[in-house]
Amino acid sequence: MQLLVTLFSSLILMSTNVQSSKHDELYEAIDQMEDVTTMSFSKSILDGIDIDFDVEEKLSSVKGDFNQVTFSIISKDNPSNALKIHELLKKSYFLIEHENDEDSDFYMLKDQKGDHVSEIIFFVKDLEGTSFLLCLEGDMILTKNEDEE
Repeated sequence: MQLLVTLFSSLILMSTNVQSSKHDELYEAIDQMEDVTTMSFSKSILDGIDIDFDVEEKLSSVKGDFNQVTFSIISKDNPSNALKIHELLKKSYFLIEHENDEDSDFYMLKDQKGDHVSEIIFFVKDLEGTSFLLCLEGDMILTKNEDEE
Protein backbone atom coordinates (compact mmCIF):
# COMPACT_ATOMS: atom_id res chain seq x y z
CA MET A 1 0.00 0.00 0.00
CA GLN A 2 2.82 2.40 0.85
CA LEU A 3 4.43 1.64 -2.53
CA LEU A 4 1.15 2.46 -4.29
CA VAL A 5 0.84 5.78 -2.45
CA THR A 6 4.48 6.62 -3.26
CA LEU A 7 3.99 5.82 -6.96
CA PHE A 8 0.78 7.84 -7.13
CA SER A 9 2.45 10.83 -5.43
CA SER A 10 5.40 10.62 -7.82
CA LEU A 11 3.08 10.61 -10.84
CA ILE A 12 1.25 13.69 -9.58
CA LEU A 13 4.52 15.54 -8.97
CA MET A 14 5.88 14.53 -12.38
CA SER A 15 2.75 15.74 -14.21
CA THR A 16 2.83 19.03 -12.29
CA ASN A 17 6.50 19.48 -13.16
CA VAL A 18 5.87 18.76 -16.85
CA GLN A 19 3.18 21.45 -17.04
CA SER A 20 5.14 24.09 -15.14
CA SER A 21 8.44 23.21 -16.82
CA LYS A 22 7.21 24.72 -20.13
CA HIS A 23 6.51 28.03 -18.43
CA ASP A 24 9.67 27.88 -16.34
CA GLU A 25 11.87 27.15 -19.37
CA LEU A 26 10.32 30.04 -21.29
CA TYR A 27 10.74 32.59 -18.49
CA GLU A 28 14.22 31.38 -17.52
CA ALA A 29 15.27 32.08 -21.11
CA ILE A 30 13.55 35.49 -21.04
CA ASP A 31 15.27 36.36 -17.74
CA GLN A 32 18.64 35.84 -19.45
CA MET A 33 17.82 38.21 -22.34
CA GLU A 34 18.80 41.84 -22.52
CA ASP A 35 16.31 44.38 -23.85
CA VAL A 36 13.24 42.52 -22.53
CA THR A 37 10.91 44.07 -19.96
CA THR A 38 8.50 41.79 -18.08
CA MET A 39 5.57 42.74 -15.83
CA SER A 40 3.48 40.33 -13.81
CA PHE A 41 -0.02 40.81 -12.38
CA SER A 42 -1.32 38.69 -9.52
CA LYS A 43 -4.72 37.20 -8.72
CA SER A 44 -6.01 40.25 -6.85
CA ILE A 45 -5.91 42.33 -10.04
CA LEU A 46 -7.39 39.63 -12.25
CA ASP A 47 -10.79 38.87 -10.75
CA GLY A 48 -13.62 39.06 -13.23
CA ILE A 49 -11.64 38.88 -16.46
CA ASP A 50 -13.09 36.90 -19.37
CA ILE A 51 -11.65 37.20 -22.87
CA ASP A 52 -13.36 36.86 -26.24
CA PHE A 53 -11.29 36.31 -29.38
CA ASP A 54 -11.74 35.43 -33.02
CA VAL A 55 -10.35 32.08 -34.25
CA GLU A 56 -10.95 31.15 -37.87
CA GLU A 57 -13.64 33.85 -38.08
CA LYS A 58 -15.62 32.36 -35.18
CA LEU A 59 -15.84 34.07 -31.82
CA SER A 60 -14.45 32.05 -28.92
CA SER A 61 -13.89 32.73 -25.23
CA VAL A 62 -11.50 32.04 -22.41
CA LYS A 63 -13.30 31.70 -19.10
CA GLY A 64 -12.10 30.64 -15.71
CA ASP A 65 -9.79 31.69 -12.94
CA PHE A 66 -6.61 33.58 -13.77
CA ASN A 67 -3.84 33.21 -11.21
CA GLN A 68 -1.28 35.34 -12.98
CA VAL A 69 -0.80 37.37 -16.12
CA THR A 70 2.71 38.05 -17.38
CA PHE A 71 3.39 40.64 -20.06
CA SER A 72 6.78 40.96 -21.78
CA ILE A 73 8.00 43.61 -24.18
CA ILE A 74 10.82 42.45 -26.44
CA SER A 75 12.79 45.42 -27.72
CA LYS A 76 13.58 45.87 -31.40
CA ASP A 77 17.19 46.61 -30.34
CA ASN A 78 17.85 42.87 -30.02
CA PRO A 79 15.74 41.05 -32.69
CA SER A 80 17.27 37.66 -31.91
CA ASN A 81 15.29 37.65 -28.63
CA ALA A 82 11.96 37.48 -30.49
CA LEU A 83 13.33 34.64 -32.62
CA LYS A 84 14.46 32.70 -29.52
CA ILE A 85 11.08 33.17 -27.84
CA HIS A 86 9.29 32.06 -30.99
CA GLU A 87 11.40 28.88 -31.16
CA LEU A 88 10.69 28.05 -27.49
CA LEU A 89 6.96 28.55 -28.04
CA LYS A 90 6.91 26.33 -31.15
CA LYS A 91 8.77 23.61 -29.26
CA SER A 92 6.69 23.61 -26.07
CA TYR A 93 3.16 24.82 -26.81
CA PHE A 94 0.21 23.89 -29.04
CA LEU A 95 -0.77 26.43 -31.69
CA ILE A 96 -4.38 27.65 -31.58
CA GLU A 97 -4.16 30.44 -34.13
CA HIS A 98 -1.58 32.11 -36.38
CA GLU A 99 -2.20 35.22 -38.43
CA ASN A 100 0.31 37.32 -40.31
CA ASP A 101 0.51 40.45 -42.38
CA GLU A 102 3.42 42.38 -43.86
CA ASP A 103 4.34 43.93 -40.48
CA SER A 104 3.87 41.21 -37.87
CA ASP A 105 2.99 37.63 -36.95
CA PHE A 106 0.35 36.89 -34.30
CA TYR A 107 0.36 33.56 -32.46
CA MET A 108 -2.08 32.19 -29.90
CA LEU A 109 -0.89 29.06 -28.11
CA LYS A 110 -1.91 26.82 -25.23
CA ASP A 111 -0.02 24.49 -22.92
CA GLN A 112 -1.95 21.27 -23.56
CA LYS A 113 -4.44 19.65 -25.89
CA GLY A 114 -8.14 20.00 -25.22
CA ASP A 115 -10.34 22.83 -24.04
CA HIS A 116 -9.25 22.78 -20.38
CA VAL A 117 -5.89 24.58 -20.13
CA SER A 118 -3.69 26.17 -17.51
CA GLU A 119 -1.73 28.51 -19.78
CA ILE A 120 -2.61 30.56 -22.86
CA ILE A 121 -0.02 32.65 -24.65
CA PHE A 122 -0.44 35.50 -27.12
CA PHE A 123 2.74 36.42 -29.02
CA VAL A 124 3.01 39.27 -31.50
CA LYS A 125 6.31 39.15 -33.37
CA ASP A 126 6.79 42.47 -35.08
CA LEU A 127 8.99 41.90 -38.11
CA GLU A 128 10.65 45.32 -37.85
CA GLY A 129 10.07 46.49 -34.29
CA THR A 130 9.10 45.66 -30.76
CA SER A 131 7.41 42.31 -30.07
CA PHE A 132 5.00 41.39 -27.25
CA LEU A 133 4.31 38.26 -25.20
CA LEU A 134 1.22 37.90 -23.00
CA CYS A 135 0.88 34.78 -20.84
CA LEU A 136 -2.34 33.94 -18.96
CA GLU A 137 -2.03 31.33 -16.22
CA GLY A 138 -4.85 29.71 -14.30
CA ASP A 139 -7.65 27.19 -14.57
CA MET A 140 -9.28 28.10 -17.88
CA ILE A 141 -11.67 26.65 -20.41
CA LEU A 142 -11.68 27.56 -24.11
CA THR A 143 -15.21 27.69 -25.53
CA LYS A 144 -16.83 28.53 -28.85
CA ASN A 145 -19.79 30.87 -28.59
CA GLU A 146 -22.84 28.99 -29.83
CA ASP A 147 -24.42 32.00 -31.52
CA GLU A 148 -21.36 32.45 -33.76
CA GLU A 149 -21.34 28.96 -35.29
